[in-house]
Amino acid sequence: KGTYGAPGGLVHAGSHVTGTFIALLAVMPSPSVILTVLVAEFVVHYHIDWVKEQVVRRCDIREGARFWNAIGVDQLLHNLTYLAILVYVTA
Repeated sequence: KGTYGAPGGLVHAGSHVTGTFIALLAVMPSPSVILTVLVAEFVVHYHIDWVKEQVVRRCDIREGARFWNAIGVDQLLHNLTYLAILVYVTA
């Protein structure tokens, strides 16, 4: 996830988009809404992970409270992304 454009980070973000696609099928928004959400989620998810990895590497925080704080911020941002998707789809 820390090397921009590397397959691992792209596949990881893609796996989350796959789950979102399945969830969206359950609520059946229009195809344009589905496509917009999936593209946006991919871009946002990928960059949240990439930035977190850059911070962890550049600040050399692979353990301890600062590391777990970075993980916590990462997870908060991912969950806020899902909240934004929910608001967008139901608006």
